[in-house]
Amino acid sequence: MSTSQSRKGARPPMVARAASVIAALAALTTFALIAHSTGHDDMAQGAIVGGAVTILAITALWAFGVRAGTPGRIVSGAADERDRTHVTAALADSAKAMALAALAFTIAALYGMPAPLVGGAILWAGLLTGLSSLIIRIRRG
Repeated sequence: MSTSQSRKGARPPMVARAASVIAALAALTTFALIAHSTGHDDMAQGAIVGGAVTILAITALWAFGVRAGTPGRIVSGAADERDRTHVTAALADSAKAMALAALAFTIAALYGMPAPLVGGAILWAGLLTGLSSLIIRIRRG
């Protein structure tokens, strides 16, 4: 079996994709409604914008499929061993960065740094490290 045949066979069916987009929209709407009804309007607006951008990006990668390169193959379920290795290594880098950030920002919290800022800094450290590591690994091949 050639690589192109195995990639085509690995794609999830359209019904599963549509169901996942509908479930994501339902979860996003529910969260935004709860945040808005409890008086957290900024959180609701941030969730709507961030969630909509994420859902649109994933839908676009599904539409382009393997033509979108490594990110398209990963999202569409047609990733090969090399792509999976890149993702695994990027997630490992992200975990290391989050562990170091947790150590550093826990110490900063002892000196008065607010808890929401500590949590946000740890999450952003992991997200940015994971994305940059994945991009660098894909570029290097």
